[in-house]
Amino acid sequence: MTFKSRAGIAAALLLVSLSACQDAPTAGQPRAVQTVLAELRCSANVRSGTLSCEPAQGRTGGARGTIATVGGQHHYVRLANSGNVLDPVAGTFATTVTVQNLLLAALGTADGATAHATGVRVFFASGPTNGVTVANATGQESFLSPNQDYFQYSGADLGADGILGSDETSAGKQWAFNTGGADGFAFSVYVQAQVPTGADYTAHFTQVVVGGAHTCALSAAAKAYCWGSDGNGQLGDGSGTAVLLGVPSAVQMPEGVSFTSISAGANYTCALGTDGRAYCWGSDNTGRLGNGTTLTAAQYTPSLVNMPTGVSFTSISAGSGHACALGSDSRAYCWGTDNNGRLGNGDALTAEQHSPSPVEMPAGVSFTSISAGTVHTCALGSNSRAYCWGTDTNGRLGNGSTLTADQSSPSAVQMPAGVSATSISAGETHTCALGSDSRSYCWGADTNGRLGNGATLTAFQQSPSPVQMPAGVSFTSISAGTAHTCALASDSRAYCWGSDGNGRLGNGGTLTADQQSPSPVQMPAGVSFSSLSAASPHACALTDGPGYCWGSNGSRQAGDGTAIVRDAPAVIAASR
Repeated sequence: MTFKSRAGIAAALLLVSLSACQDAPTAGQPRAVQTVLAELRCSANVRSGTLSCEPAQGRTGGARGTIATVGGQHHYVRLANSGNVLDPVAGTFATTVTVQNLLLAALGTADGATAHATGVRVFFASGPTNGVTVANATGQESFLSPNQDYFQYSGADLGADGILGSDETSAGKQWAFNTGGADGFAFSVYVQAQVPTGADYTAHFTQVVVGGAHTCALSAAAKAYCWGSDGNGQLGDGSGTAVLLGVPSAVQMPEGVSFTSISAGANYTCALGTDGRAYCWGSDNTGRLGNGTTLTAAQYTPSLVNMPTGVSFTSISAGSGHACALGSDSRAYCWGTDNNGRLGNGDALTAEQHSPSPVEMPAGVSFTSISAGTVHTCALGSNSRAYCWGTDTNGRLGNGSTLTADQSSPSAVQMPAGVSATSISAGETHTCALGSDSRSYCWGADTNGRLGNGATLTAFQQSPSPVQMPAGVSFTSISAGTAHTCALASDSRAYCWGSDGNGRLGNGGTLTADQQSPSPVQMPAGVSFSSLSAASPHACALTDGPGYCWGSNGSRQAGDGTAIVRDAPAVIAASR
């Protein structure tokens, strides 16, 4: 079988370079190929019957129990193995390998619809070393050099349509090796497949937000992507199926509109459009989509929020059963369930609100930022004061217990004397803020240590208590989750505290108990985070390159193509 001229092929080539501790192969760069996307290094231990790999740029959250997570800093394809068989008498080693597509585009097609005959080919670029040979290659072809063995996944291997779609995994194919008595060996592999368009292989994210069991992001190309649970349509891709997606999936954007900001709630998502309107999708339970009851069922694509006349929104925040936004008229608006007064309308409207209703603003004050939590809402005022409303259970409103009942209109947070809040985040049972004194403060329930005060205060805190900051460090942003809190620091590191259940603190499992003060996230080598979002049992952050997530991944909300709990930041698939 002969390839067409590579100069004329729209092909993505995924480099997987695998090396043993000794006698490591050195694969040259492929000649006249369009793109080399990633690299891996692996080795086979014949005696133990295992094959293990790590990204060439260092292990950065690679999938445990797989042959390889491609890319180091960039994850584009994954090879996973199972069913290893060692026959020392015959001198053979065999394993069944699958290919998982972690790109945003399909593999094995030039137009997205028609399967290409070559499907996905995995070429042996160098090796195997130590005299080992490939026993059952599909065929040989010239790639880097003449007569290179390859395994081909095509047709039914790639599903009924013969195409390996984004996040899809191929059928397994057995790879067999003649070991010749070698105790171990290594080899290099290139994965080659046609893809529809080079513009859609990957995305650079400029904003990431964490919801209940899903995550969403905006790209530098002004496109929105979501991944994780789509049980209520919160991924917005129009699929209408209750699936779990472990790779970013493009939101079905309104025609002619791009999003400027996005916020993920419990099982829905909201965004602001370049047309000055707001859009929400997912569960419309309690009216949280704000569409004026014109659409009462779950929405699998963005639906228009029923905007106040003559008003556009400048920021938006999706909470649990309600959402809030700031308007161009210097007012704040909330919609959804009004239980506990979380809509802040002064109880003028006590039932569910299916359209934005105005918050009863403090006299002479406008809000500069707003954060919707689980059963309360907080905002920063133009008068340098912070305000919260909704349930005051556990002291989450921070008013110093001067008001202990639910507050249906904004009540002032009792900040320390001379300190104003510069940023605020409402979580589930607690709230956190950054102070003008370069300190951070949290209040509400201190369960699991989520207030970060070093256990000096273990009861509920009705007013802001100082976080026990790392020496010489101030926080530049803060995000309150459910049972934990995370922040970005002036030393370019991320810190989390509270419950470490499901690895949500991101410390690599070095600290497994609750943390009552900030503990450093196990940052990838040479990487600093530029933004961060924590919500349910996971968190995500962005860099000037790829994005990272850690914590719970049961709904695949970490976006690395697996469902494995991540106790350290793992690269979001196809992010760059």
